[in-house]
Amino acid sequence: YSVAGDSIYNAWQKANYPIEFYEVFLQIMEEDGKKDRLNLAISEARNHFGIKFPKMMFGQDNRKINGNTETKEIVLSLKSIKGFGSKIADDMWLLKETFTGKTFVELLICAEENKVLSSKFESLIKIGYFEMFGKDKKLMTILEEFKKGKNRYSKTLKDKSKEARSIELFKFESVCDDVEYSFYEKVKNEFSVLSDIQTVFDVSKW
Repeated sequence: YSVAGDSIYNAWQKANYPIEFYEVFLQIMEEDGKKDRLNLAISEARNHFGIKFPKMMFGQDNRKINGNTETKEIVLSLKSIKGFGSKIADDMWLLKETFTGKTFVELLICAEENKVLSSKFESLIKIGYFEMFGKDKKLMTILEEFKKGKNRYSKTLKDKSKEARSIELFKFESVCDDVEYSFYEKVKNEFSVLSDIQTVFDVSKW
């Protein structure tokens, strides 16, 4: 009887207040660490209630799951991604508040200097989080040069070395082709990070 009652209450809430219901439900699943169930709820909300989940982008506040009843959207938090915690969301917000440049190299330098550059940047590039700075494959190439190339940058370098390497990295970025991963690679990358696919293929181009 109790289970039946809960099912009816939830069904009524979904039908009448879907944004509010899924916002709270997803927050609970996130806090409980039930990210597989969270992904199933996202799929249900999208497919059966027409709720939109905007792509997570640098500059958004992705520290918490937030619903918007006017746009019928729910902005997810970075913490909702499997393997991510609250630290990366806090770091990206700090970076957003601190960053004053325009290029991806400048962003990486700002991240390194503020001690927020981590291996999660690779996953963020794979889901298009930094696409305002260029296409995914280009950004991954720049990140690899920044971290492992001959002009790799570190906050522990002396100021003269930082300046010299920054100049070379800016040159590298300026001549780096703005290319993206293939559709297959995009789908593979997104699924490996999100357990979901957000790239849409225009079948008219087939």
